[in-house]
Amino acid sequence: MKILPVLYMILIIVVTGIVFAETADYKTHLAEFKKAEALTNSKTLSSIFQESIAQALTSGNKRNTVFRDKAAGNAREAVAILDKLVERYPDISKFYSSRSMAYAVLSSLVPGKRNSLRKQCIENADKSIEIDPGNIEGYIALFFVDDDRSYLETALRIKPDDETANVYYVFSKYVFPSFQSDSSTLLQYTIGELEKLHNKFPSNTLVLFSEGILLLKLNNKEQACAVFEKSLQIDENQPAVKILHKALHEGLANNDKKLYLKDKQEKGAAN
Repeated sequence: MKILPVLYMILIIVVTGIVFAETADYKTHLAEFKKAEALTNSKTLSSIFQESIAQALTSGNKRNTVFRDKAAGNAREAVAILDKLVERYPDISKFYSSRSMAYAVLSSLVPGKRNSLRKQCIENADKSIEIDPGNIEGYIALFFVDDDRSYLETALRIKPDDETANVYYVFSKYVFPSFQSDSSTLLQYTIGELEKLHNKFPSNTLVLFSEGILLLKLNNKEQACAVFEKSLQIDENQPAVKILHKALHEGLANNDKKLYLKDKQEKGAAN
């Protein structure tokens, strides 16, 4: 056997082994990133929000801390994971933008450290955008800490069909003001905007949940019940929606029964 081909073969085996090791290593880190990202994405935060509302509805405790404690815990866990990933892969935009979102969540939940957490959010968001100007998560995080809708407008110019940016934009411009308003005109308009959003992103249960709440503010219980039912068909694991839907359904059924008995009594009296 010639020496040179053997050396080539050894070199190929060694190099291939390194490549496979790097690939396996990266796949492990990618799984860690997915976990960190999931801890603070809009779906997870929405789920914790509903859990908090369900606790308040069942316990009557208006100063419920479920959302603050659980969301802050998630964000801290995400930061711990992403710190290691950024150190290992310092040129990946997504790692910085995900960490900026975690810091944004923390800045809104830990008032005593808001300034330092906001600074961390901005630094990570800026770094993510510097590496990849098309990564809009950094702009979304900046919106969270500055409450400046222009960041969302920038994100939507880059990715007009991004679900997160669209939802936060509508919520910032219409939904949150409507939650604090009793103007039927504003409530009706916002419900229309939420219906458009639902048509665009039909699996987003936070949109339906918010629409149901606004319908309740208008005392439109039947439509609210129908919207909550539609939301449960998409995802049955929504604790607050379950409670509200059950209460509305039972209340409407009892009301129908009362109307039926009243009508029967009136007819009996007439005869």
